[in-house]
This record gives sequence, structure tokens and C-alpha cells, in this order.
Amino acid sequence: MVDIDVVDTAIRATDAAGNEATVDTSGWDRLDDESALSEPVDTRISGRANELSFPWVHTWVWNLDDGRRTFCTKLTDERTERRLEPGAYQLTFDDAIQVVIEFDGDATIERRADRRATVSFPQPTVVTIGFRSLVDIPEHTVTVPRTPAGVGRALSSFAVARRDDGPGIASPIGRGHPPRIRFGAETEIPDAVRESMGETGVELWVPDRLDALVPLTSLAFYLGASVTVADRDDVALRIPSVDIDRRFRPAPALQHEAADVLRRVVSLDTLVRLAAQQANLAELEAFERLALDVDRLYESDLAERLETYLDPDLAYDRLEPALPPWHYTMYVEPTYEHVPPLSSFAHRLARVYLPSAADGIDSVGPIPGERPDPDGGSGQFTGWLGQGEPSGPFLSRPAAYENRTAYVDERGSDRSVLVVADDRRSAVVETARDVYRDRSAYPAEVDVCENATVDDLRAAVEPRREFVHYVGELDGSAFVCADGTVSPTDSKWGGRAVLLDVPDSLSAATELVDRGAVAAVALRGDDELEADARRLLLELLGGGMAIDHAVRFVRRYLGATDELVVVGDGLCRVGHATDLYVLAYRLTARGDGTFSLAGDAQYPDAGVLWSPDFPEATATLVGNPGDVVVDASDLRTLVADSSPAVIVYDGECYWTDDLEPFYPAA
Repeated sequence: MVDIDVVDTAIRATDAAGNEATVDTSGWDRLDDESALSEPVDTRISGRANELSFPWVHTWVWNLDDGRRTFCTKLTDERTERRLEPGAYQLTFDDAIQVVIEFDGDATIERRADRRATVSFPQPTVVTIGFRSLVDIPEHTVTVPRTPAGVGRALSSFAVARRDDGPGIASPIGRGHPPRIRFGAETEIPDAVRESMGETGVELWVPDRLDALVPLTSLAFYLGASVTVADRDDVALRIPSVDIDRRFRPAPALQHEAADVLRRVVSLDTLVRLAAQQANLAELEAFERLALDVDRLYESDLAERLETYLDPDLAYDRLEPALPPWHYTMYVEPTYEHVPPLSSFAHRLARVYLPSAADGIDSVGPIPGERPDPDGGSGQFTGWLGQGEPSGPFLSRPAAYENRTAYVDERGSDRSVLVVADDRRSAVVETARDVYRDRSAYPAEVDVCENATVDDLRAAVEPRREFVHYVGELDGSAFVCADGTVSPTDSKWGGRAVLLDVPDSLSAATELVDRGAVAAVALRGDDELEADARRLLLELLGGGMAIDHAVRFVRRYLGATDELVVVGDGLCRVGHATDLYVLAYRLTARGDGTFSLAGDAQYPDAGVLWSPDFPEATATLVGNPGDVVVDASDLRTLVADSSPAVIVYDGECYWTDDLEPFYPAA
């Protein structure tokens, strides 16, 4: 949900989480009837304007022809000015809330020196401005019996969150959040949900076992499948309208086959959409070798596309090496306690495996049976929801996803708090304060509570907080204060994201998530966090990086061990970051004055693009490195970008906005 306020010449949108995006106008004259946009948004407003301006972020320009987008240009470099000849256009820019602007006419787009972008028209022009929140929470709740058939009914209900039946379903904007799942004696399905179930014509027939249903979570959602539990041994994917009856091998092969079909269908939908839009995307070169009829597929319904995608004669193996690793993997023990979080995993199209798919309980990689490339990036999002505490993934908890929704619903305080119960660690306090001032994702208000007493601690952490950083000692899972201890089980916990800057804090982090937090970073062993690792972790969180990604990044590039661990929802981010993801670049000197630049962008969803912020740079799918060769001039362009990025060079991590210009040693 997004609300619009027009204040003087500013159009301000606010979503359910308190994120804001503002478009300033000149000559604004609002129209009573809002024109429809070519793609779904949460809300929109129409009017005539002479000029629009907004804070500079990546701005994509698309031509519109009968509602279909085709790529026109992307504004990247400093002080760029682009003239658009008369025609129909769509502009998208990714602020804290995504903004979509459509108009028919000619215009000039300029990226100004004050880091704002303007769209000016030669005469008053009708524009429609749409706002799309990037915060998705369930709109509906379904209640089902605690049986496999009840869980199958819940998976069928996920179809209501599909916003697009075309290839646009592969984009995050084509999907909302599936319904919240509750257990009860009777089945209760809201009318709006019931009406969407089965409308894609895709059927999944599943054995009467929970371990057969859990791995189908994301596939069922993406296909909008009607899930039927029956007395059978195998899973069948049926689409009567195109005579498809595909059988999956029984467990344990089922989970791998379901993940493979999900990857295949989502990837092909993504590339069909981007090829039809003539996007400047590196992966389209490999996709074109399949010689598919893109225009036909773009206009086809899901069943017709699946008939092509699942054709055994399709040379999909030619494309697969060009695809990025899958963005998100969850290992889920198949218990009823773990069923409610399935809607959150489906929302991000996680591959859902059973814990038995992991190589071993002690170390879990993002891909069953494989380990990340040691020369690659920081790896993909990987979570564990089951018994044990393996090294590698974030340790999920069912409560984290309920807590996440509660924080959005209750619109808590936009403040952070640093609680210090150990006066011997003053250096930590200074580092933390330093980072809080410099990184925009942290709320502007940061309270500091030093030499905390029991009452001080309760006053600091029981109100709703965006981020809580605790520096001190623990007695088991209890916080040690100047005059006693406070157990997480004895107090209400109001911190959304938590950093427990204290050794052996894993059990305390688990308690905090179960008591109200969404995610907590803890230390598994007896050693304190190294100073450079702490600073980088705080900077990454303050730059908007997802908590699990930040922890993996610190492990990968600063040699921090797997003793640094995330509990809860590792996809949680601190504050209100204005970028979809934090860019990280790996820079290697080539010895001739040029450098190899590879990306390490991570986003917990499919169908998202990124590219280095250079003129004419080719985009890639997030997760692919997008390797380019650059010179010192290109690096200066990178530094000038308004969105801070991390550069990893010669074993050191730098922030682009800390260095003007950035001259790496040759």
C-alpha cells in the first residue's frame, strides 16, 4: 500500500514501512482521472507538468508501443543530457519506492551536478506518475487444517499474489507476497484468494506427505498451480490445455527436479521479457541461440509458454552456463511449525530443499553438493530452517517472518540505539558512532546508552527500534548490566535488526528473534569481533546491504570466520536504503594501466538487472559478475556515482564515496 500527498509542488509517496519517494514538479496541474500505466503499480497520479525532478538514482528510459516496453537508454554518467524525440515513453527510477513515469511527447532528461535528475518538456505535457513499494507483506490470510491436504490448499492459495500471467511474472514487480498461513480446525479462504486458485490451468498432484509438498513451494507459486494431495507415490505436473503430464522422480530426487524446473521456467520467462523489450543484456547472446519465437512467447499465456519451455528437444543446456547461480536457497525441515514461513520463501522464489540435500550438518553451501567458487563473489543467499546450527547459512526462525510483518504493520520508531554495558570497550563506541553518521541507511536518530543499568537496557530496547547494537557481556543468553542481568525471555524486545557485539551470543540472538526481532547478528565462538571486520560490517549494513550478504561479504573479503552468524531472516535490511542492492566491485590490476572489474551485486529475487555505472555498459542479470576492463577515467566515473559502492582491491575494501578520485596502485 502506498499513499500519495501533494504538498505545494512536491508529490510525495509513502509506503507501509515508512519509505518515501518525492517527485518535485514545475507547472503542475493535477487531472481528476489517473491514466492507466503499462505495468502494475501500487498507486498513481496524473497531471500536466513543465518539469519533473527527483534525486539521482539509476534511471531507465523505455519506448512504449501499444503498452509494450522496449529499451531506449539508461542515464549513467555525470551531467548527462538526453533529448527524447516525440513518442511514448516510460521512465523508471529506483528510489526507496520505485517510481514509474509515463508520457507521450518529447522531453529532455538531464542529470545535474547537484545529483538530481530532471525531465523537462517544451510545453505542458500530461504525465502519469506511478509508485511501487518494494516492501511486500501478505494482503491475505488463509486458514487450513494441520494436514498435508491443508498445506496443499495453502500452496494453491499463493496464486492470488501473481500480478502478471505473461513473462512479466519473472520480474519482482510481477509478484506480490503470497498469503499468510494459519492452522485451524476449519478451512477459511478469503473470496479474493479463492477466485484466483486454479486459474492458470496448471495442476500439481502430490503424495500425501509434507516432505513432498515443501520442495514444491516456489514452483507452485510461480505456476499459480492448483495443488492436489492424493494417495500416490510421485509428483505430477499436469497442464491439460497443452497435454503436459510431467512426472517427477520420488524423493530425494524430487527436490532437485523441482528446483531445476523452477530455474528453467523463471530464467526463460526473464529472457523472453527482456528480449521482447530489446534490453541491452549480456545473457541475451546465449538466449538467442535457442531460436525461440520471442514475440509469440511474450504474448502467450503461461500454459503455452510452458509447452515450449518444457519441451525436451529445447536446447536449454546451451543457455544454462550463461545464467547466474540461483539467488536464494532455503533448507527447510518438513514440519508443520515450518509451514507458515513458506509464503515468505515463495515470495522470493527460493529453491526449497530438505536438510538431507546438504552435504553435511557442519557446513552448508548455497548449492547442494557444490561449494562457491573461491575466486568468485560472496555467494548467494542461503538459509537453514531446521535442527542444528550448520556453518555457512543464516539460521532462520519461524518467528522472524511474523515479526517482519508486525514491524511494517505497526510502523515503529525510526531510531537506532547503541547499548554499552562494558566501559572497557570505548573504541567500539567511537567506531560505531563514526559509521552511524556516515551511512545513510541508519536512522538519523541514534541513541547511545553507556554503562547501562537494567532499567537503562529495558528503556533502550523495549520500544520499537530499527537497529540495536549491543556491546557488553552475556551470562548465558542474559544481558549483563551494571546492576544485574536482563534475560530476553523476561522482556519485550523492540529491536528489528540487532548486532550482538559480544562473544558466544548465538543463543541470545535466537531468543531475541523468538521474542520480536527480525534478524540478529551474533558470534558463535569465544573471540571478539575484529575491529576492521566490525567497521566493514557496520558500513555495509549502513549502506543498505542485506544482513546475510553483509556477513558473507565480511567473511569472504576480511577473512572473518563462520563464527559470525545471522539468526532470523537474513534478507532483512537496516533502515530505509534507497538502492535495490549495494554494489561491490572486485578490481584486479592487469599491469598495463587498466583493470578488470567484476561485480558482486546480490539481490534476493530473480529477474533483476545491474550494470557498472559507465556509459554504454552492458547490463547483466544480478548474480553474474559482468566483467569489464576499465581505465583510471572509468574509475573516476564510478567514484562520481551518487550511490556508494564497495571496491575490493589487493585484499582491501574501499568505499567509492570515501575516495575522490580513486587511484589504485598499479
